[in-house]
Amino acid sequence: MTKPFHVVAVTSLLAAASLSVQAGRPLTTDDAGVVEKGHCEIESFLAHATERDSPSANGASFQLGCGVAGNTQVALQLVTARSAGASARGLAFNGKTALGEAGAGNAIAVGWGLTAAQPDGGTMKYEGAFINGIFTKAVDDAMKLHANLGWSRSQTAKQSTTNWGVALERTVAEGFDAMGEVFSNDREKSPWVQVGLRWAVVPEKFFLDTSFGRMTGATRQQQLTVGLKAAF
Repeated sequence: MTKPFHVVAVTSLLAAASLSVQAGRPLTTDDAGVVEKGHCEIESFLAHATERDSPSANGASFQLGCGVAGNTQVALQLVTARSAGASARGLAFNGKTALGEAGAGNAIAVGWGLTAAQPDGGTMKYEGAFINGIFTKAVDDAMKLHANLGWSRSQTAKQSTTNWGVALERTVAEGFDAMGEVFSNDREKSPWVQVGLRWAVVPEKFFLDTSFGRMTGATRQQQLTVGLKAAF
């Protein structure tokens, strides 16, 4: 039986959370940087998702993350999704620990976390866990390469998944970064391709961003997001 699209939507948003533990919005692929101890960030975005022969879904995310001891940051994220009059919610407790410089402008980190989901009319229940290996390389002064390889477990689906993502991020003008990425997992036949733009309205303090992604293949799944980030 095919799952209702609102269930798929919230599951997809939770999967995105597991792949992007405070990633530099609007990327889904994470970067190896962490928030410094004593500093915090608020991130929020709105999402509109569509799929062929299915009702569209709207989602929203709000996340608060802070740097703590041990080159680590932690975050709590609330995700909501609504489609065809039904709604679902999710929670993610995320963390990321920097493992140091790997030399020649390279950095590595490990992301990890737990998720919970609440279907329409149901109660919030444990949904899964994830761990994500993260690598970032400074290609030059204006460009960075990010690569992820991770594992996640879904309690609802009763299955484990291997996730991966590769992204390029480049400064194209003062205060503007453009990026593109490809990401997927071993249970999807076709990868997602996504592009994004980030604007530093107040450098290092306040950012606006947007992204558009589409799954390659016949399903025509796609998602548009707009978001913001405030650092303090």
